[in-house]
Amino acid sequence: MNKLTFQDCYAEFDGRLLRIGNSVIEKQVELTGGRPQTLCLINKLSGYIWNSKSNEPCLPPACPLIDFSRAVVSAQCQISDSQGFSRPHLTAGLIFQTDGGAFFTELAVYPGHPFLSTLFSVSRATGFAAPDRSAGTNEPDIIESLPLGDAHLKFETYELWDKTDRNDQLVGHQLFTAYPGAVFTGPGQIAIVHDYLAGEHLMLIKDAPSASSSINRKDQDIRLRGNHCLDLFGSGIDFDRLPDGKVPYYGLTAGVCPDGAGAAGEAIRAAYRAYCRDVNPGFSEKRLFIMANNWGDRNQDQALSEVFVRTEIDRAAEIGVEILQIDDGWQKGAAGTALAGMNHPWEGYYALTPDFWQVHPDKFPQGLQPLAAYAQAKNVALALWFSPDSHDDFANWEKDAATLIGLYRETGIRHYKLDGIKIRSKLGEMNLIRLLTTVGREDGHRITFNLDVTADNRFGYLYQQALGTVFVENRYTDWRNYYPHNTLKNLWALAGLLPARRFQFELLNNRRNRELYGDDPLAPAAYTPDYLFAVVMMANPLFWMELSGLSGEDRACLAKIIAVYRRHSARLFTADVAPIGQCPDGASFTGFQAKENDCEGYLLLFREHTSADHYAFKLDRLADCRLDLELLATNSGRPLILNPEIGGDGAFHLAIHEERRYAFIHYKVRPGYL
Repeated sequence: MNKLTFQDCYAEFDGRLLRIGNSVIEKQVELTGGRPQTLCLINKLSGYIWNSKSNEPCLPPACPLIDFSRAVVSAQCQISDSQGFSRPHLTAGLIFQTDGGAFFTELAVYPGHPFLSTLFSVSRATGFAAPDRSAGTNEPDIIESLPLGDAHLKFETYELWDKTDRNDQLVGHQLFTAYPGAVFTGPGQIAIVHDYLAGEHLMLIKDAPSASSSINRKDQDIRLRGNHCLDLFGSGIDFDRLPDGKVPYYGLTAGVCPDGAGAAGEAIRAAYRAYCRDVNPGFSEKRLFIMANNWGDRNQDQALSEVFVRTEIDRAAEIGVEILQIDDGWQKGAAGTALAGMNHPWEGYYALTPDFWQVHPDKFPQGLQPLAAYAQAKNVALALWFSPDSHDDFANWEKDAATLIGLYRETGIRHYKLDGIKIRSKLGEMNLIRLLTTVGREDGHRITFNLDVTADNRFGYLYQQALGTVFVENRYTDWRNYYPHNTLKNLWALAGLLPARRFQFELLNNRRNRELYGDDPLAPAAYTPDYLFAVVMMANPLFWMELSGLSGEDRACLAKIIAVYRRHSARLFTADVAPIGQCPDGASFTGFQAKENDCEGYLLLFREHTSADHYAFKLDRLADCRLDLELLATNSGRPLILNPEIGGDGAFHLAIHEERRYAFIHYKVRPGYL
């Protein structure tokens, strides 16, 4: 018997059955024919058990390399913090050892969370050939099969898109009723199953890149077999070309939750966002951060020099921007720079020139250290753009790691945007993870990454969440593809599923390129600068511009809202941010509720370009109460009407008398009302 406990978490294995859980959830995995197979998920708060009463079996994970009937099975339990990248938690692993190699099952549970994560890995013994699967021995590329209980079920799927240079709809959603005689297959990284009569919910997440970025993808992601089994496909592994070493599958996370006080399904989505905040504790200062990057004005590196960067630092300090990031062009080698021309390889940097990542001697003859010191004296941190070398499946990852660690040790620069990444194989993915974890552990995890998902095959929103924030999109007034309502829409949609603090979203200098938009009522110039900041302030705001291009009037306007924001950014960092109101489309009432607890939080509310001046926002976990309200910031020139009385329907009534206005509000339930 192998057994371990940690806080309210536990795991035990008796040679046939693995039980792992905590005070709110338990998962049982049994060995069937020697293979690990999910038996059930238990909601321990309600006693509800997700297990199939059907004769159609759930399926074990795919692994054609291992003869499980002959495997020697061992168990291993430990306390882990994922090498410092996550909160401490308990893991339980099963190892299946054969002459041909080994198969690893690792389950993780965090104290107090109703979610469990599972990761499979495989290693092939030296000289062992993969089985011939040409004669009908192929098995489905499955990574999880969950029993559902044959109840009356409603079923939701969410598909996430990245490659945002081409996509501006980042979340797709389907909802339907499960039918016992039907089989549904489709794309989607997230599924939620509702036993709506029992008031129970099950959520299954594929911890993988988006469908278009996943490697070795053969089938759709999700299959619902009637109302009794939910299957998740896509290991990401080509078993015929397995890299050396322990090769990880794409992972999965499953959770259970009863109905909450809010909208159907919101309780389990909120629980998953809380789980993600422990998987990725985030920026070391534990507050949302404000960054500026010069690339958004499309001047590329033409202005880069010591004098220019000093001016940008001065402007950042003036308006309250905390981090100034120098984009492509600071380095000696030529990548996407205007001065070098655009005919660049975007990889193979060390083959092009061994000193590619040396500081450009003409632009910065004294190096970057004096600029970093100058920024620090102004309470601004200097940051850099960097492009890991994708060539030959990131074969140069150790050189890249040495470059980044060297820059940090020499200059103290610890924030890096990673761009130009092209993941082509499982080996490339593994080497990129090695790069990120090696650098990320440096000096007590002081170095942080902003992971660009605008193009090519990259990690996306769900895969390797602990390794950095996500740089979501490039938008430019020069190309007339920056619209504030679309940026708001994308943050609003993602925030329903994932912590908003994981993302960077942009605001631009809306005085540039006004003529390109004509009389468009949704043009950036139709909004005040502080409105553009408010659009992204529930994430990590990114000034996608040269700050020296801002007018004095705009700098003053932005400094005012940033001062308010920075006073509350630590509380917003820990709050659960969820979308409320209508989906932003430029003509809606929309916004966010940031819950610190059941009694206190923030509202960020927008009236877009709509003739309606009143809206009732449905708030989560608030009903039959009276709120104490503090208006922290607004761009409205006329008084807002805020009704502090919340009825049984949870509606918060707001009147804003002008279009394109926002309100940032702190609320607290008046004592005696809850």
